[in-house]
Amino acid sequence: MKQFKSFTSIILIAAMLASLAGCKVNIDDISVTVEDTSAESSASFDPTEPVEIFESTDGSTPSGSSEAVESSETEETTEETTEPTEAPTPTPSPSPTPVPIGKTKVMDAYKRKFNVEYHGKMTTRYPKVVIDGVDASAFNKEIAKKFKPIAKKNESVVDYKYYIGETYVSILIKLNLEAGFEGDNYYVYNVSRVTGKKLSRKAMLKELGIKESTFNSKVKKGLKKWWKQFLNIDKSDYTMNMYKKSLTNKTINSAEPYVNSKGKKSFLVRQIEVPAQIDHADVCATL
Repeated sequence: MKQFKSFTSIILIAAMLASLAGCKVNIDDISVTVEDTSAESSASFDPTEPVEIFESTDGSTPSGSSEAVESSETEETTEETTEPTEAPTPTPSPSPTPVPIGKTKVMDAYKRKFNVEYHGKMTTRYPKVVIDGVDASAFNKEIAKKFKPIAKKNESVVDYKYYIGETYVSILIKLNLEAGFEGDNYYVYNVSRVTGKKLSRKAMLKELGIKESTFNSKVKKGLKKWWKQFLNIDKSDYTMNMYKKSLTNKTINSAEPYVNSKGKKSFLVRQIEVPAQIDHADVCATL
């Protein structure tokens, strides 16, 4: 019935349009094809009919149900909005509190002036180290025991130079048993400003941030340079033997590190045999 009404409406509309245009329309010439959509219409969703929901026997929601779709959308939304959680920043361990270093002084522990024939006035002295809040008495006693008896003798001169570093004191003591003559001897002392105790060779190298192998290599290079004053004059077997002996591991390992009064890293090698009247010499040189 609905299809017939639609067909009649189409014919009437066509006739009206033709009349307006001044044309005659033969209804028999009009052909309208109408498809049977009854089967399709009957399968269309009727919102007035109740929706049948199938429940599974195991309690889960079957695929394609409204609950399954809603759950899927919820999960998808969660994936889109969830951001990766950053690991918490670890709390840094507190740095150790630096040990306060007291004010440090190097001064004369003993001083004497005297006259030497043909050389005039001389001064002899040896040092002591004073560190606020630190006991350096043991170090000072060691210095006094060695140099006080010499300093009291006439015509013997003791003198020193020093450098105060951030955590250490470096002292170079010069000794001449016959004032005015060649033959100076040197001694190196390094003391910690933290403990007030004497630093060993290894401990001083650590204070200076120098590896032992690096130090030994520089000592050897420094000795070669020092020897040029003799080799430029004499390269006899006698001199060359002394030169080679001074470069042995035994001699190199005896070198003592220190910092000179100008703040330059240096070394001391004592009693090297040399081709001169003094027979032996102490070598003080920068690295």
